[in-house]
Amino acid sequence: MANKALLLCAVLMTIFVTVNSAPSEYSVPVGATQDEEWEYYKTYFKKTYETPEENEKRKGLYFQKKASIDEHNKKYEAGEVSFSQGINHFADLTDEEFKNVCCGLIIPESEKTRRKRESGDKSFEETIAEGTSIDDEWVAFKKFFKKTYEGEEDAKRKAIYVQTKKEYAEHNKKYAAGEFSYPKKIGPFADHTKEEFDKTHTGVILPDELKNRHKRNAFEVPEGTSIDDEWIAYKKFFEKNYDEEEDAKRKAIYIQTKKDIEEHNKLFKAGEVSYSKGINQFADKTKDEFKKHSLGLKVPDSEQTRRKRGDKPFEETIAEGTSIDDEWTAYKKHFNKNYDSDEDAKRKAIYIETKKEIAEHQKLYKAGEVSYPKKIGPFADHTAEEFQKTHTGIIIPDELKERNKRETENKHFEETIAEGTPIDDEWVAYKKFFEKTYEGEEDEKRKAIYVENKKKVQEHNKLYKTGEVSYSLGINQFSDKTEEEFKKTHTGVILPSSH
Repeated sequence: MANKALLLCAVLMTIFVTVNSAPSEYSVPVGATQDEEWEYYKTYFKKTYETPEENEKRKGLYFQKKASIDEHNKKYEAGEVSFSQGINHFADLTDEEFKNVCCGLIIPESEKTRRKRESGDKSFEETIAEGTSIDDEWVAFKKFFKKTYEGEEDAKRKAIYVQTKKEYAEHNKKYAAGEFSYPKKIGPFADHTKEEFDKTHTGVILPDELKNRHKRNAFEVPEGTSIDDEWIAYKKFFEKNYDEEEDAKRKAIYIQTKKDIEEHNKLFKAGEVSYSKGINQFADKTKDEFKKHSLGLKVPDSEQTRRKRGDKPFEETIAEGTSIDDEWTAYKKHFNKNYDSDEDAKRKAIYIETKKEIAEHQKLYKAGEVSYPKKIGPFADHTAEEFQKTHTGIIIPDELKERNKRETENKHFEETIAEGTPIDDEWVAYKKFFEKTYEGEEDEKRKAIYVENKKKVQEHNKLYKTGEVSYSLGINQFSDKTEEEFKKTHTGVILPSSH
């Protein structure tokens, strides 16, 4: 599980490097000096630092990260790696700070806040003497992280803290035994439940299916197992099934992937890389296949299947007026599916429902109410829950890849609104800025959600200005959506904004 957690964090880091939520692609003006580039970076991502020392530290990290990205992209251009990288709002963080933020651990605090502590920059655990009672420890926790609660809320937070502490203690026992590759420490969210953390935290919200997928242990086989038996075990473990020709191809890729992982882990044991790798459900895919799938593109088919189809989208292979029974037969053939009678009826019903939902979505797309189309794909006979459990990675929707090609160039929405603008005029400007169109009741509903979200942003930013939280928030293209709508339409993964 440790390996999977680190691998997931690495995948997320790759996505953060290549896809950020800034208004348009970050591009340094031609001929800019290092100082000018640094100022441009800070302006672009709205960065401010407490002291000149902190500014210099972050500047050094930025240029160090930039050099690393340049080296990586040379390998990409040479075909040695399967993805490119770019600068984003994490480029001024150390790898350790990034891991803490993206994996939901302790968010790094400003140097100013850390200096204010009586602890002299110690971690919270280091300030607690052995044998301290839980009541005194709770008082110390609140003082350390500047928390104040009353009555029932205090008792509730204390109980959550005690439970978190127990969970961390269990984790750290496994860390000491070598079962995990990282320790856990008490941070400012130790008195929050996971659900509360997910709702309020700025970083990446990992959906349950990515945190605890299938509640499996790592794939392992006894030493000395033949490769044929191992391949059979792999397919059973990850519920895979291939025809004869495809099976041979996937087995060969698996064997090569396994060799690559073993070579990597030798480097890990020698201390030459900072993370280990393990076999997972993508070990029988090429890097290019994984890359296309994890970025939300169409799942690549086998060459055999592609040749059978002529590479057309499924919808283009179905003549108008085709009966649903014939269409279902064509769907299974197109995507190389085969079910027994009971399962077939179940999958057909799900397919029909999915088709209806896609048709409704397409009407909205044609009316300009959503910014991307949907098509029938290989998961159209899966429920949303099944898709989340079995899907390979994170789908970045088109509106995050393509939108924001706006006349306002690099401006944030707030920068386009003059102080004192009436909320009605602001709402009109918001819709124009993010290319939104609503009618009647829907417009009123979205406006009300926007107003509420704006209030939350303002309240949060008051805390940011007083140093009570370490990040600011801003208005973006999702500010007229509820949290539930956002989670449903973005496959459970919340990408942090650049603010």
